Amino acid sequence: MLHALHWDDEIRDPSSLAPEPVTLSDEEVEQAMRLIDMQSAEALEDLGLADQYTEALEEVIDAKREGRTLPEVPEVEQPRQVVDLMAALEESVAKARAGRGESA
Repeated sequence: MLHALHWDDEIRDPSSLAPEPVTLSDEEVEQAMRLIDMQSAEALEDLGLADQYTEALEEVIDAKREGRTLPEVPEVEQPRQVVDLMAALEESVAKARAGRGESA
């Protein structure tokens, strides 16, 4: 614990770390506010996006609170076929070499 303590002369004044003051025009502030509004949750809802995890979690919490059985877990979609990039690269190189008449 004593190793973490510092003497007065070892501690820097934190005011030297503060950023320099910046002056912004009213137009810049308005643009920043518009950008923030565009990226809000309401703007995402207008695009038809939904937070499915939160909705599912709320359903589970409500079911537990009311003593009902928990909702069914939806079937997970199978992932697409995983491509072995190294094998595809080696195959591509072999075809290119064969096309140029080189030996593998």
